[in-house]
Amino acid sequence: MVRLEQQADELFAQSDPEGAALAIGKAAMMADILITKAQDSSAKNLLRAASYLNRGQELGFRALGLFEQTGGTPPAPAGICHYLLQSNKQLNKSKNLLGKGDFTFSKESQARQKSLILKNEEWENLLRELHQEFECETPQREN
Repeated sequence: MVRLEQQADELFAQSDPEGAALAIGKAAMMADILITKAQDSSAKNLLRAASYLNRGQELGFRALGLFEQTGGTPPAPAGICHYLLQSNKQLNKSKNLLGKGDFTFSKESQARQKSLILKNEEWENLLRELHQEFECETPQREN
């Protein structure tokens, strides 16, 4: 799973958002499989948070790839902006799971938890920048 995450980062750095989306999507699938095999709730919680984060990244990479395919000039089509919104929702799910204080993690898992928290923060910032760069409209809140 970690290798797939690294592969996605490398592909993104090489300006291949479609390849990055595929790699990180595989990492999310791997996390989902590992959730079913995990024994304790803390491990499941950490894997679920990783899965949500990876899905959020996948949607973000797809949005970036589609934006480039449509010419890369703002404003972005609504579908691309929707991908960014959905990506943000997945990150929020991950962040909420990682912030729960009712789980105890081993030292190794604590390091993974901190890594996931940092990755969430990086992606929140990236999505905010993409939202502005793509000139996406801010969604109206439903009452």
